[in-house]
Order: sequence, then C-alpha cells, then structure tokens
Amino acid sequence: MAVTVEILIDHKMNIKGHRMLNAMAESADTAGVKATVTREYRGAAHVLMMYGVGHPVKMIQWKDHLLSGRPCVGWDLGYYGRGDNNSYPMRLTINAFHPQHLMADDADPSRWDATAKPLRNEFNPDGHIVLCGMGRKSRHQYGIDGNWWERKRLEQLKRAYPGVPLIYRPKSGATETVGIRMDINSPIESVIRGARMVVVRHSNVAIDACLAGIPVVCEDGAASKLYGADICNPKNPSMEERLRFLRSLAWWQYRPTESLVCWQHILSVLTSAQATSALPVGSQSTQTARQT
Repeated sequence: MAVTVEILIDHKMNIKGHRMLNAMAESADTAGVKATVTREYRGAAHVLMMYGVGHPVKMIQWKDHLLSGRPCVGWDLGYYGRGDNNSYPMRLTINAFHPQHLMADDADPSRWDATAKPLRNEFNPDGHIVLCGMGRKSRHQYGIDGNWWERKRLEQLKRAYPGVPLIYRPKSGATETVGIRMDINSPIESVIRGARMVVVRHSNVAIDACLAGIPVVCEDGAASKLYGADICNPKNPSMEERLRFLRSLAWWQYRPTESLVCWQHILSVLTSAQATSALPVGSQSTQTARQT
C-alpha cells in the first residue's frame, strides 16, 4: 500500500518553499507515494510534510502530528549552494528540527562528490571570533527570550578569550546590537575567513565554516554531529572528518529537480529502524535552549 503524505502548501510560504513542495507533490505518484496537497493542516495522512517548521502555527501542527505517532518531514533553506537562485537547494529533516540524529556515519559519497566543492583551510589560530545570532523564528521555536542566547555566549567568549577581536553576525534582517563590532552586509565567506572560531546555536553558517576549515562551536543543528558546544575547547576536525560529515549531510539537502531521489531517501529512512529513534520536537531541543 502506498504511503499517504499530506503536503502542506500555504499562501504565506516563500517562493523557495513553494517550489520544493510543488516538486515533491508532482513526483509523488512516480515515487509510489499517495500525496494530498492542502492549504490548511488536516492530519488525515500518515506523513505530514511542510516548509518552515519554526512558524508558530506550523510548529503546533508538527508537534501534534508527531504526538499522534506519525512521522513529519520538514524543509528549510539549504545548507550550502544558497547563492544559486535558479535552483535553490533546500534542507530536509525528519521528526525533529534538525537531522543529525539520522545522519549516517559512512554515507554513500556520490551526492557530495558530485558537487565538486573544494574544502578550504582558512583557519587562523590567532584570528577573530565570529558570533552568529539567531532569527526571530528560531527564538520562538526554542523558547528563547530576545537576544538572551547571544548575550550569554558573548559573556562566555569575553571571559575565555580576553583581547581577541569579536564580530557579531546577526541573522539577516536583524538590527539589534550586542555591544561588539557587527557585520551584516559582507558575504559570510568574508566574515569568517581567517577566524579562529565560529560560534552558532544551529545556524547554517556552521556548514560555511566547515567548508572553510574553521572550528565551530554549536549546540544543535546538523553540524552538531561533527562539532561540540564547548567554547573553551572548540573542535577542529581533520579534512577527512569534515569530508565524511559533508558526504552524510548531502543526503539531507535537495533541489526541486531532485525530488524523486529525495522521495527514495525519505521512504528509506521512514522504513528503517533509525526512524523510530527520532526525537519528538518540543522535548530535549527546547529544554536545551532554555537551560544552556
């Protein structure tokens, strides 16, 4: 029997989300999936698929679906290759805000190797530190009040690295300051080049830093599979470790033109024993954000 999937496509979704979900809907029959496109959550299908899990209303729907014992598939903006507007990549997750709990240790390297992206070495042990801010949606998603997380991390950085230049990179569109130099306009590759460390909560900037060979401190997100959260002892993985991680990450990012391959991956995960270990949203993730 075909897997039933509700693909939630609402009017307020941005064009990149629309493009990806429409592509998934169009290729569902070929993949052997019985998909129904809805504009409002119905909860009648076995699987719920949506874009932008952090939206306040969608997050409730996501949690309710998981609590019913059924899986959820989420989409958001891609980890890498985001400058390609013609075929914008989107990142995938299943049953949790981020997919690190399902990422393989030794994944098929073909998807990553096909990108032909070189790994760089722009790490400077005497360089600056980049603190990346959270967006409004993520703060609501994790129950974080204002820029509390940024201010706490900044205090820790000042104590651990006195005299080291610090640069704050707020989320795009943010105007708040935290009392240190802020760079919101430069390309992220320029901001992190020559840094000794990049500090994020779960930002995609961690992947930019991984590509550049710069140590990362992160608490959540896909990159937490490779990096740790200890500001005083940031992990600096070898090129081989970075490559192994990126080869696994590539199976959690797709373009609309790859929708059929994506369906095959989703179905494989949903039918594997790994899927049963996925953490329900709203338990450990939210508590960690509030207590760290």
